[in-house]
Formats: sequence, C-alpha cells, structure tokens
Amino acid sequence: MSIEVKNMSHIYMPGTPFESAALVDVNLQLHEGEFVGLIGHTGSGKSTLVQHLNGLLKPTSGTLFVYDVELTKKDADMKFVRSRVGLVFQYPEHQLFEETVEADVAFGPKNMGLGGEELTACVKEAIQRVGLDYEAVRNRSPFELSGGQRRRVAIAGVIAMNPKFLILDEPTAGLDPQGRDELLELVQDLNKSGTGILMITHSMDDIARVADRILVIDKGRIVMDGTPGEVFSHVEELEAIGLDVPETSRLRMLLEKEGIELPSDIFTAEEAASYLCKLMGGGSHA
Repeated sequence: MSIEVKNMSHIYMPGTPFESAALVDVNLQLHEGEFVGLIGHTGSGKSTLVQHLNGLLKPTSGTLFVYDVELTKKDADMKFVRSRVGLVFQYPEHQLFEETVEADVAFGPKNMGLGGEELTACVKEAIQRVGLDYEAVRNRSPFELSGGQRRRVAIAGVIAMNPKFLILDEPTAGLDPQGRDELLELVQDLNKSGTGILMITHSMDDIARVADRILVIDKGRIVMDGTPGEVFSHVEELEAIGLDVPETSRLRMLLEKEGIELPSDIFTAEEAASYLCKLMGGGSHA
C-alpha cells in the first residue's frame, strides 16, 4: 500500500482553553492507483487529514506511514515523502510566483536536484500532461493566463515532481462548468496513467461519477468507507451529518419505495433516464 494511517489523532492548541480535536483515532489505507474521494461538511477535518499525508502536519498521536517511511519519526525522509505524495491546495493558482510558466513548473523538480536537459524534459512533459501547449505558454507569465489555465499550471508544478499519489483539495472550486469538467477529465487521465488520487470535494455528483472509493469524515472521524454505490445508498445518514447526496441517490430511494430498483452504478441523470426508458419499454421492473 502507499499510505497507512493507524489510530491517528490531531489536537489543535492542546492544553489551552481553545483545545480542539480535529482528527480522532483515524485508521486508513490508501493504495497506489486508486481514485478516492474525501467528503465531509466544513470543519469535519478533511484538510487537516490530507496535510498529514505529506508531512505538513504531524499527528498528536498515532502513526503514519507513507511508502514505508514513518512520518512520526524525527528523522523521517520528508524529501522522499514529498516526491511520492503531491498536494494541490484549494485555489493553487494563488501560489504561482515565478515570472514564466516554465520557471514556475520547474521550481519543485529543480529543488529535488534536477537540472539541464532532464529538468527541461520534466517540465515540458508536466505542462503537456495538464493539457497546455508547452511552446505557447512556456515563456508567458502565468498571470496572463485564464483562471483555468493558471490552475493547470499550478497542478503541473506538482506533477512535475512525478508523485505516485496526488492529493487535491477542492480542485474545481470557483471554475465555470466547462472548466470544472475539463479539470475532472484531467484528474481522471492522471489516474488512468497510474497516479493515485485523493480528492476533497463538495460536489457529490462529481465524486460519485469519478471515484472508485469514497471516504466520509465527520467530527474528525472516518464514518464511512466504500464504493460510491455503497456510500450514497445511506441517504438519510449522510443528510444527518450535513451532507448532500447525488440527485440520482434521491431518485433511487424514491424508486425503491415504488418497487423499482435502480442499479447502484448509475449516478448521472442521463444514465438514470436511459435506464428508466429501457425499463418502461421492456414493460417490467429490474
């Protein structure tokens, strides 16, 4: 496995009147090549959890292994860990700072020791992998690009370090529908090429469509872990902790009351409509 969390807790400002438990006894395994969604209401502990996974935060208690490196040890090889697990923050384009796109994307791999033709090839590949024309953007200021393009440049700067696992915190936040769809397609392509993905999102319809597995966190605890079909079958439980569900999950629940079973792998309105039309045409319930 790539990442293993054992009985991990994190307390902010311990021993003060403002002490707050952000994570409580979390146990979790993430495997290379998986596409995992992480959902939870605001303040549930999502961002705190992912910041532990490449060493930005240290747990108050418990253990954490990333590619067999125990991050809780003082001599943990953080350079190795961060070369394996890349973290893309929400609105990553706000972190761009170099004069050109090429220089910005090169920053991470250069700090890892790459140089010369190897660095150039690495940067070119990363820019092309996020769907941008290398020759067209390499010498442009990232601040001249559109919002969606700047976000792609920021992601390119992370994947230029060739991580085996990529963590994205609300990567589609603030994008228009076209930009959102294009970015989700990019993330799916990265996953298909072998990169493990852990994605935080508030869009239940999006994550139901793209993830292999979904984790639900509430009050610092992992309360559900399963396939999209398994997790989103718990409509009432999810709503009780302040989460929405895909519209098809609501439809599925209503249809079940009428004795009609909608397959668990259907998560879009188009798929549901197509299935129901075939069902009605066939004249029998599934």
